Amino acid sequence: MKNYKIYTFLILMVIGWSCEKEYEQPFSFSDVEWVVSETAVENLFQIAQEDYISFVDLSKGALSHKWTIDQGCYFLRPDFTKEDSVYTDFIVPNAGNISNDARAHVLFRESGIKTINLYNTYSDSVAFFTKDEVLLQSVKKGDQWVIDTTFMVDVYATIEPAFKVFFGEELVLEVAADEMPDDAEQDSWKTVTVEVGQQLTFVDMTTIGRPNRRTWDIAGGSPISSNDSASVISFFTMGTATGSSVTVSRGSGLPAGATTKIVPLKVEVVQSSQPFEITGKAKELENGNIGFNVTGEVTPFNNEEANFTVHVVNTTAGFDQNILVTKAEVSDDDATMIELTLAEPVYNTDEINISYAGGVIQSLDLRDLQEFSDVNTTMIIGGSVTNTDKMGFEIASANFKKGFADGFWVGNQNPIVFARSEDVAASGTASMSCTFDGAGTTFKIQASSFIANGAVAPAGPYIEKIKVYVDENTTLKAFKTYMTAPVYANTWDISEIEKGQWVTLSKVVNIDEQPTKNYGIKILAADNPDVSGTQLIYFDDMQLIPLEARP
Repeated sequence: MKNYKIYTFLILMVIGWSCEKEYEQPFSFSDVEWVVSETAVENLFQIAQEDYISFVDLSKGALSHKWTIDQGCYFLRPDFTKEDSVYTDFIVPNAGNISNDARAHVLFRESGIKTINLYNTYSDSVAFFTKDEVLLQSVKKGDQWVIDTTFMVDVYATIEPAFKVFFGEELVLEVAADEMPDDAEQDSWKTVTVEVGQQLTFVDMTTIGRPNRRTWDIAGGSPISSNDSASVISFFTMGTATGSSVTVSRGSGLPAGATTKIVPLKVEVVQSSQPFEITGKAKELENGNIGFNVTGEVTPFNNEEANFTVHVVNTTAGFDQNILVTKAEVSDDDATMIELTLAEPVYNTDEINISYAGGVIQSLDLRDLQEFSDVNTTMIIGGSVTNTDKMGFEIASANFKKGFADGFWVGNQNPIVFARSEDVAASGTASMSCTFDGAGTTFKIQASSFIANGAVAPAGPYIEKIKVYVDENTTLKAFKTYMTAPVYANTWDISEIEKGQWVTLSKVVNIDEQPTKNYGIKILAADNPDVSGTQLIYFDDMQLIPLEARP
């Protein structure tokens, strides 16, 4: 028997196909034709265990044809439909592994690599070909001509979830692939006791079925759902939680399949022995409020506004005062967050510190919230207004006057100083290299149009960022970023920078007019005294991030 590779473009995918539907021939072949209800991936069909593939021999003038199937495969009767999900009732009884029918509907009940062989005989020589290429030629055996081909099928096993649960370093539960916990057996389940705010780690150990994703649904947990292979889940609500599960599945081009398994564990959550206190920084919320998290879920409360102090400083605007809290409450979205509504707007150029003088705020497990003072607030910073691809030097050009980067201008470089490079990149595939001997002149590169389409670039404060990679042997001390409209320049000191790696430089700057024209990089001899020898530096990801100026 000979095995032939059947290329994907000759395997026609039939969607929703059944034996009653007429096959519409897309091209004209010679005497050898077949169609398969799946599409091969690199000459290998993929199917889930307990699923089927239909093979149809459409050859003309064949003296005989024979399908031979592998162990663990079964022929199906043709009276099933695409609405059926279980096919065992359609297995042809006592059919063995050979069929002489033109159509072979094959059910795969075992995992692994399976083979389906088609053996046709003809009175004359035949070939399987496209309009341009012969792919399979018959071989003469005795007084007949034979087409002998084998389809390879990779059968993915039914997924059998396996997992472990840890409390810190302690293994508290292990469920093997061949175990199927029953919700009716809860009385025998193990109980793990955790304090409010403590965590369990749920680890997916599944291998059978070759899954590539999973979803944990954890009763009483935070988060209540997670897709991580090792999910760290906190528990904030006192009581005993049951009913957790994990669904392990295949996706992203693999044969579809999913299995859900109960997590047979009772999680008893008791009062914490730890103080109820703020955790981490406060943060500006999308609605303009200030929020901060605490080490447990918060009992709803009222009339605590006076116990909070929100102190705001904006040196540029000459602002330094407290802003009144008009409402303090538990967040609707996160029961471990307290949200403060302020009497006045705040800006992301403000420095904000919050304090709590103590009061009647409690956790659900009846712990009092501890006092705190001068907790810094992280403000929302938006994205860059620069064109990401252009200012990341991703768009190539053949013009050396553009530094080989579309949208830039260097002019007549002799020798070439600025050149787009794919040797190293902070992101994407390219950066802008700059190499020269000494620092006795001025080198510059600029983009005439650098604002992204639809972006608003007002006058005012910005965070300016640029990523640089300085070669180990480079002694360059500084460079500038600059604009021509408005006239703007910012000097970056790189004399103490880490070399041989990408470093992000960032600075808050003020651009006093709307930035519109010619943004680029400039290297001046005056900024680099006593620099000699070959200099090499790469630039990437030039960004301008608008900030909010306090009026």
